[in-house]
Amino acid sequence: MSGASKLASLVRKKGRFQYRYDAATGERLSGYNILRHCGAIWSMAEAASESRAPAKLLSTCRLALDYLFREYLRHTGATDIQCVVERNMVKLGGSGLAILALLACNKQAPDKALLATAGDLGRYILGQMRRDKDFHHKRSFPAGELQDFRSGYYTGEALFGLACLYEATGERIWLDAALQSELALAGRNYGVEEQSHWCLYEIDKLHQFEPMPELYEHGRRIVEHIIEYPAYRDRNQSTPTACRSEGMLAFLRVARRADVAADRAFHERCLAEVEKNLHLQLQFRRPDGAFIKGDGKSLVQIDFIQHNLSSFLDYHRLMRDGGI
Repeated sequence: MSGASKLASLVRKKGRFQYRYDAATGERLSGYNILRHCGAIWSMAEAASESRAPAKLLSTCRLALDYLFREYLRHTGATDIQCVVERNMVKLGGSGLAILALLACNKQAPDKALLATAGDLGRYILGQMRRDKDFHHKRSFPAGELQDFRSGYYTGEALFGLACLYEATGERIWLDAALQSELALAGRNYGVEEQSHWCLYEIDKLHQFEPMPELYEHGRRIVEHIIEYPAYRDRNQSTPTACRSEGMLAFLRVARRADVAADRAFHERCLAEVEKNLHLQLQFRRPDGAFIKGDGKSLVQIDFIQHNLSSFLDYHRLMRDGGI
């Protein structure tokens, strides 16, 4: 839990993180990204359930959420729908990750305001769905002009957020929309070449409620690509490796539920790859729980800590629950 404690220590009095610094010199560096702010809250709140001092972590999460509410949540035009605005732009992934942060905190300490805001953000995501069941990724604010921008992460983040909204509310609108999109994207092998960990997260969450073979097969194709093309390790950086660990662990949760006996050897290979990655990730860890970028750079960012924290936390939970 040292990673969660380190993230908490980086939250300042007004709820903003010390976003990046040099671990070798201690120099604080400028820059900010509200998507990573939300991701860091999510990982801290998830870790709180395993912590010996959950109240302290959760109070820090709420402080960081207050900063999100105050500085980045805005209503779209005359509607009551909210979105996450950064530098006059609305990025789809911001809504997805904000939903994760809000719901993870709400799970630990229920609050109707958090749930209502998550619902607003979910409605914004639904409004961005295209005819092909993918999503528009970026708009200007407040005009709402569509931007010529695509991210390899945003669709998976948005679908994961919708799936978590269904888990929290039981409202079919979120699950039905997420399944429609996921099944259409699976038919196009979305996220396979990108080795998308966010796609694997949303596949895992959807499979909890609708254990369809199409979900398992889509996840398997992504993991096959991760295993067969491990060039990400050549970068010698903590975060690309941690993200693949997160994704493979999400697939292993699907595999445990699906119980496909013929794939047992593949599941064992997947777990072995995860364990190899986790061993590699430890070389980037600092004694205080931080993780540096790697590749000769001592830079620390909150998302470096988040992804490594999440991968070790997910591995701990998998092993605690009986492995594969």
